[in-house]
Amino acid sequence: ENDTVEIAPGVRMPLVNLGGVHSTPSNYSLWLELGGRGLDTAWAYGDDVQRSVGRAIASSGMPRKDLFVTSKVPCCPDAHSFSGYGCSNWSSRGPDEVVREAAQHDLDLLGVASVDLLLLHQPCDEMEDTVAAYKALEDLKASGKARAIGISNFNASLIDALMKQT
Repeated sequence: ENDTVEIAPGVRMPLVNLGGVHSTPSNYSLWLELGGRGLDTAWAYGDDVQRSVGRAIASSGMPRKDLFVTSKVPCCPDAHSFSGYGCSNWSSRGPDEVVREAAQHDLDLLGVASVDLLLLHQPCDEMEDTVAAYKALEDLKASGKARAIGISNFNASLIDALMKQT
């Protein structure tokens, strides 16, 4: 327990997690062989990265409960955080639909029924959309698809605004 931190009631996250993106892939299997237990990925990192993490999980032989898997889903529309990266794929969907569909896509590629931590990767353009996306995260947690939820790449004022509305 000295190498983990409690991030939600009963949910302990390793202090060190391995991530990787398409342009800089990581060796997830080696990480697990060397004793690492935290794996970090995201919808935006690409299907190849998600599949690589999923293969490492499956081939590790470790019980799922011994691993900590984090994934991140986009908040769309988003023209400011990552220059709209990926949001064009979701142009006909509301932010709540984007979160649900991206999360299920991640779970399918990872080959897991749930993740330990599911993050909103960035705020949407409008706070109303960000709130809708976050509420979809809450639904995913309630349905057991995520043990804990949170946000990523939010500044202090956006965190305050979101907390006031959720």
